[in-house]
Amino acid sequence: MELRTHWEMRSGPRVGRRYGAWVTNLPSELDAALASFFDEVRQRSDDFVGLADRDAAETMAELSSARQVREVALATAIANRYMVDEDDRRAGGSAPITTAGRELSGPVLHRLGLAGLLRSGAPIDTPVLVAQTAVYLAGPGVPLHRYLVLNVDWDLAEPLMLAGWRLWRPSKQDWNALRPVPLAADFAAKPSFDPVLEFGQHLVLSAEDPGAEPVDNRIFWRLFQPRVQQSPAWAPLLCLNLAQDTHVMPVAEYLIEPARSVATYQESIPTTFLGPEGDYEVPQLGPLHVDEDQAVWLAGFLSALSCKLEEWTAAAGMTRPSKRLRPVAGRFLDTCAKIAFDAEVNFGEDPGEVAFNYVVALERLVSANDDRGDLKRRTAQRTAVLIGRHNAERLAIYHRVTRPIRCAAR
Repeated sequence: MELRTHWEMRSGPRVGRRYGAWVTNLPSELDAALASFFDEVRQRSDDFVGLADRDAAETMAELSSARQVREVALATAIANRYMVDEDDRRAGGSAPITTAGRELSGPVLHRLGLAGLLRSGAPIDTPVLVAQTAVYLAGPGVPLHRYLVLNVDWDLAEPLMLAGWRLWRPSKQDWNALRPVPLAADFAAKPSFDPVLEFGQHLVLSAEDPGAEPVDNRIFWRLFQPRVQQSPAWAPLLCLNLAQDTHVMPVAEYLIEPARSVATYQESIPTTFLGPEGDYEVPQLGPLHVDEDQAVWLAGFLSALSCKLEEWTAAAGMTRPSKRLRPVAGRFLDTCAKIAFDAEVNFGEDPGEVAFNYVVALERLVSANDDRGDLKRRTAQRTAVLIGRHNAERLAIYHRVTRPIRCAAR
């Protein structure tokens, strides 16, 4: 009883380390507690009439059945070792304070859409809602995935694997299934993803991120926009940008714990408006457009290049050449975004800096640590030998690399 009193006095899911020791059959206890809470909310529907969803959610969170859910969810999360974090400060001078899992609070009920769903009067598949809410609160842990949305206009028929990443076109149903507590997500305070993704037209690079930690969605996450050079998807992005002169860039990036949390690192998805009054918003894809004639060639090129990259990486291991490729690729990718159609530098960018970045990337790719002097000639020779298919082409490449760069004045 002392532990329960301590829990009720605190605003978050915190309790002494010994709390989980006396709880048995944890998942079924949490399921039962959630089912009891949902049932009480629906039985007391008159208590929420006239209240905004946010206020109704706060009222729901004060019910005795909600407090019971919080107690059992905390114990379950500790037993599952799910999002456990110990605080060295002492609770009443005794045990360390432990946080674990997520809290069933008013803001959570509102943000996930649980409050809106429970008071909507819509039919509810209670066992499914209970199961989805239980794993959101208390785990156990599941692999987290990175999702990078690309600006490519390509009706890709089948998924491709690129350097360990899956290139595919998620449908509306695919996106919806990733949302926290999917059964309630249509009532959520804010969409988990940009609604334009529901058109199912965007290509996505996705992969498991073994180093990522689950996110506690007590706030809406809007993290810094990473440079492409720092992206964990640099290898598949390199493959895509080597295939065509037209650049391919991420327009959104998410860290997803499927059906539990979505952390947004970047979200700047272009749209355009159609209709007689311009009131119909649709995705604006491109600048790379892949038609049916190009699709077969591009898929083959990407698959072959990905295989070569994986073979080379495996052969190089942790040697200096393998460490060198990522920063070189990063400089190349960051520079690609500064180029528009027909190899024109984007307005506002310095053409000289763009050319310099490409030259540096090429030099770093083909040079050796002991190169001294005449780096220009060595770079031209090695580049010609590396990519030239016959003597005439190698000579042309050599002259192309050694030719002075002239940037047109703007």
